[in-house]
Amino acid sequence: MREEEKLARDLYLKFYEMWGQTVFQNISGSEQSHIEAISTPMERHSINDNAEGKGIGEFSNPDIHLLYDELLAQGKASLEGALQAGAALKEMGILDLEERMAQTDNTDILQVYQNLASGSQNHLRAFVSVLENRTGNIYVLVYMTADDYQAIMASSRGNGGYSQPGGKGPRGNNQ
Repeated sequence: MREEEKLARDLYLKFYEMWGQTVFQNISGSEQSHIEAISTPMERHSINDNAEGKGIGEFSNPDIHLLYDELLAQGKASLEGALQAGAALKEMGILDLEERMAQTDNTDILQVYQNLASGSQNHLRAFVSVLENRTGNIYVLVYMTADDYQAIMASSRGNGGYSQPGGKGPRGNNQ
């Protein structure tokens, strides 16, 4: 999860350089906060930080590196492509966080994941809003079900409304 947060921060920093849209700058700052939030339980539980010391666009995990390259190429093509890539990465991140929440019962890690999921839902709403306002186009889902996406979009900012404490989502199962 730490390296995925780095992926998001690095990607949004690059998109901000390319397109100058404040949504990328603001969310890259939030991603830095997410990185720091994940670092605390990693240190507490002596978990190795494979992202430490890596520069922008550098990753230990080859799959994350490949994803970064693919999304960066999509974002270079157009502002719409960058916003779509940003939203798709948020979808993926939310689903990954749900999976991780289902794999642990450690309360401090669960709390961090729940906070990150709520933030990611806010970011997804922001990317979708900017996409629609700047381009007139509607976001096309990549990873989530339409029901899960609609639940997020209908929820209020700061109150994810999707992942409930303990990882229970609208489908009623551990996510």
